[in-house]
Amino acid sequence: MDALSVQLELHRGVAPAGAEVCALVTLSLPPGRGGKLECLSLRFLGLERAAPEVHAALPAPPARAFTARQGHWWTRELQEVRLLLCGPCRLEPGARRRFLARLRLPPGLPPSLPSGRLVRRTYVLEAEASLVGSVGSGSGRGAGGGGAAASAPLHVWGGKGASLGVLDDPGEVLADAVEVPPANAAGGGSSWGALIAAHFAAPPPPPGGDGDTRDPTSPQASPRSSGRRPSGDGLMPLFLSPSRYRRPPKEDEEGGGESSPPASTSEPAASSNNFTVAFSGRPLAEVRLEGLRRGKEVVPGTVLGATLDFPRGGRAVACAAFEARLEALESSPLMPQVRATEEAHCHVSEDVSRLGRTFFMLQVPLRVPTSCTAEHVEVSWRLRFTFYVVPPDGGGGGQEVSLGWELPVQMVTT
Repeated sequence: MDALSVQLELHRGVAPAGAEVCALVTLSLPPGRGGKLECLSLRFLGLERAAPEVHAALPAPPARAFTARQGHWWTRELQEVRLLLCGPCRLEPGARRRFLARLRLPPGLPPSLPSGRLVRRTYVLEAEASLVGSVGSGSGRGAGGGGAAASAPLHVWGGKGASLGVLDDPGEVLADAVEVPPANAAGGGSSWGALIAAHFAAPPPPPGGDGDTRDPTSPQASPRSSGRRPSGDGLMPLFLSPSRYRRPPKEDEEGGGESSPPASTSEPAASSNNFTVAFSGRPLAEVRLEGLRRGKEVVPGTVLGATLDFPRGGRAVACAAFEARLEALESSPLMPQVRATEEAHCHVSEDVSRLGRTFFMLQVPLRVPTSCTAEHVEVSWRLRFTFYVVPPDGGGGGQEVSLGWELPVQMVTT
């Protein structure tokens, strides 16, 4: 078993570009084992990987930035900052030292894109320590049992504005650190807020911050998320198809009403979040959305809700079932002929053949890529509905057909 132990904790696992990130590094030795520490360092590393077709479409100077090939991907370093926490020193048996590090992310840092199909972008913090005389101390994992390392992923949201020149210099990561006195480190009972306030000027909490005091605009401050069972990683679970309202809406009077637009378009009602979906000029569903900011913005970690009313009457089209998906679309401006790839982050489906009204909620994951536009990759979002209906008047041979309707949205944090 390794004699040296290193632990790494992050104040928050997600942060927008331009925010501060705090990490706590704990270095310890078991009782009866002493040694001389060579160094303890913290590294912030950002990697961007491009698929071969994207790399081939890049102009020569940007393409040369991707210098390594790892399997299917061309890889380049976006950021690499190493912060020395502690130099050579003597460690007594059972010694335990803690260091609080603070990193200021540049505002132009590109957002995380961990599961992209054209471009992938990840960030990680790594703490490495080694004892003098350990074999392979440069990697922090000495074969002689004197090295140790720990890492923690960091999900970065995009900063203000959806346009980012990713291939340009995103800016410099500023970092500093301080050792936490043993009195504060004992038992680890100090909260993150007290720890940061005691050693650094307390930064404003980014969206999705934890603690009892939450910004009302925070994704986790949504009243719909209260009382629900959190998942294992502390995030809210996907909530599929909650309560149903079997009371049908008031039927519209026959005739006298103007025809609705086709199913491929929507007509806002009194509110910008109310829409009418129609098929061949006949009403299919009234959609009322909740949780959108400014009518089109979605915040990671928030809850989206929708009420669907299915009109009754001779002019209405009967809906048998529907699906709703919150999708991220990834495309490359360098390859306009390539179809955008889509990834569904939330999904719900329901049989509504006997319902006049239904309601559902979608829990948006916290670690999702934010909308952005760059020279070689674009990420956009849409809320897509698919309605399954039997065409009126015997159209389509009486067979059930699917109708798609979508609403473009933006995934933002500020």
